[in-house]
Amino acid sequence: MKDREILGILLEFGFHEIKKYIHSGFAAKLSEKFDIVWLAIDKGSPQFDSYFRDTGYPLIYFHAKDFRQSDSKIEARNQAIRRNWMISKNLGAFHNYSKVKSKSYRSYIIGSDLLKKIYERKAIRQTRELYLSNQLEEVLREYRVEHLLATGYASVFAKSSFVTADKLSIKTWYLVNSWKDLYINNFLPFDFLNGIFVWSEQMKRDYLYHMPYLDKNKIHVSGNPTFDVLKGSEPAHSRSHYAKKYGIPERADWILYTMMPPGLINDEIETVKFVANDLLQHYTPQEKVIIVRKNPNHSTDEFANMTLPLNTVIAEHYCTFDRDNDMIIQSPEGEQEWIDLLHHCAISLSVPSTVTLEFLTLNKPVINIGFGPDGKPDPRVNQHFEAGFYKPILSHQLVKKVENISNLTKCIISLNEIRNNTEEKPANEKLGSDVILSHLLR
Repeated sequence: MKDREILGILLEFGFHEIKKYIHSGFAAKLSEKFDIVWLAIDKGSPQFDSYFRDTGYPLIYFHAKDFRQSDSKIEARNQAIRRNWMISKNLGAFHNYSKVKSKSYRSYIIGSDLLKKIYERKAIRQTRELYLSNQLEEVLREYRVEHLLATGYASVFAKSSFVTADKLSIKTWYLVNSWKDLYINNFLPFDFLNGIFVWSEQMKRDYLYHMPYLDKNKIHVSGNPTFDVLKGSEPAHSRSHYAKKYGIPERADWILYTMMPPGLINDEIETVKFVANDLLQHYTPQEKVIIVRKNPNHSTDEFANMTLPLNTVIAEHYCTFDRDNDMIIQSPEGEQEWIDLLHHCAISLSVPSTVTLEFLTLNKPVINIGFGPDGKPDPRVNQHFEAGFYKPILSHQLVKKVENISNLTKCIISLNEIRNNTEEKPANEKLGSDVILSHLLR
């Protein structure tokens, strides 16, 4: 009987990878055909350690100090050129925590097609030379790794892992971690990957436009395996369970408000209160309730002593955030409550985010707000709507953009009408994990 092949998986992001591999069942699906070796930078998180060791597969730690500490001059220039190239072409460059620069003459000069082509080639060649790692080579050899899968490409750890694996003739695979990735850093510094897994045909076209050196035949549309757990799912706990837990009417329409990471906007809770008070002018707390889910980057006690409108509650916070090591961990109970609330809530209300995709996976409506605590358009939020990854989704019938508080109630009414006439998606929808597994096994 042939031994099972060994799949090495890079772990860099904590919260997102626990969702992607553990909570979604993706790791369990991969383990049906492969033995796994987890490879991670040690950030000193016992919860993270437990999640991945509990799979029964080895977790090998590395230390950040053992790798190159900064980008080369060529890499830095390449990034500057690419950022300006995106700006000059109105491609929706994005950053979570700061405002993206406006277009200028400098953007056109520095971001020219010619400079972009020259420096991306230089950076690709240099990446192969700079990031080989003897330490990684020893581990990959020791564990007889035959495939390497990662969801990041910009970090020193990811670059070192990919180029070292390629040197050893290990098959290398990249799975898009976030739809924001391309618009934050649109440079995959490898031209040797065996496969790239993207979420949609549009994403495939976007990756090829930004990086024409990629082989279109090696880019596969898999969807996002993180969402597999939602397809055909049912809530673990009833509405009555959460109605009792949070002291809210069971028969009310529950509106799920998901907060942004603190950074670009730090007064978002005031926007929440403003929205809640506006709703109270049209609906009683027995009709509409806002459940606020804090961002994983928030602290447990944030807003704990704040007086909120009668129609607003803040959900339990199941996340711990280690700011020094940039590590977020959510408990299994927190992940289950999140899935349950996706099912039980009638509408998502938030600034544009991945939550939109999770609601749409369940065929549920989304309202994206573009105003601040004064109810007027907020320029700080606008770049979220203008981001290249988000623009196309605004044409979906279940997604509405509201830039002024005066339009919110009308939008809720129209979405309720659409929701009542929308059928649920079939439970047999293709799973991202199945698509990825089929390519790994070829």
